[in-house]
Amino acid sequence: MLKSERVRFVFLIIFFFFSALIQIFGVASIAPFTTLLTNPEIIQTNKIFATIYNYFQFTDTKLFIEVVALGSMLMMILSNAIAVFTLWLTMRFSITIGNSLQCRLYENLLFRPYLYHKSINHSVSISTINQQAPRFVYMVLQPLLLFTSNVFLGLIILIGLLFLNPGISLGIGFVIGGAYFLTYHFIKRLLKKHGDVLTVRNVEVQKILTEGFIGIKEVTLNKLHRNFIEKYRNINLKGLNSSSILTLVGDIPKYVIETIAFSTIFIGAIIALQFDNNSSSIIVFLSIYA
Repeated sequence: MLKSERVRFVFLIIFFFFSALIQIFGVASIAPFTTLLTNPEIIQTNKIFATIYNYFQFTDTKLFIEVVALGSMLMMILSNAIAVFTLWLTMRFSITIGNSLQCRLYENLLFRPYLYHKSINHSVSISTINQQAPRFVYMVLQPLLLFTSNVFLGLIILIGLLFLNPGISLGIGFVIGGAYFLTYHFIKRLLKKHGDVLTVRNVEVQKILTEGFIGIKEVTLNKLHRNFIEKYRNINLKGLNSSSILTLVGDIPKYVIETIAFSTIFIGAIIALQFDNNSSSIIVFLSIYA
């Protein structure tokens, strides 16, 4: 990356951290509301609730709960807005990097000696600039940036939850972290395998199309139309199959992690229920961890 791009990357990482903090506040804002909803009497027994209640001179418990609910809703709206803005910044940064990469590749190849250009197949160069560079951006750089953002969010959430229930939080963090690690390695193998197939497909398709159209005279004279069509069909089908798998692979981790996460949370709630028969505390537990 260029110096200016590295500076933007550092600022993006810093923004990831502050974005994660704001999103944590959004998640944490659910807990006071669910606590008040399940146990309104806590307003008088909890020091923080009682201080806020008396400071703003509330006279109606229901009104106080409604105000807290409104505050939680506004925090969630702000949290989601920041999450969307973070995603937009990530996409914009990756697109900028991709454009810079393509331009530098094009410049590097274009300024090479004339004899170099006479000795190579330009379909490979065109495929590298026009297809492989964007694929790196959309399939490597963007997921890596989003993963970095989620790591900040996950670590801050885990640290916050440790103060609530260290044992269960560590257990949930270990299970989800292990699942994420195993899923990552499984996905990595699929990405490499089908990414290589897609790379070959892009180069070969570019080559077949170029040779077919530029050499149309020889193709027509030797009646090679079917040969070119069959070669194109076979290599293109393999590439499209790999492309569909790569698209699916991008969504697999989300569903796997969500399934494991919610299963772990419910198991944690069951364990907590064994030591605490108060259902309201379990509801608060679920609202925070979910």
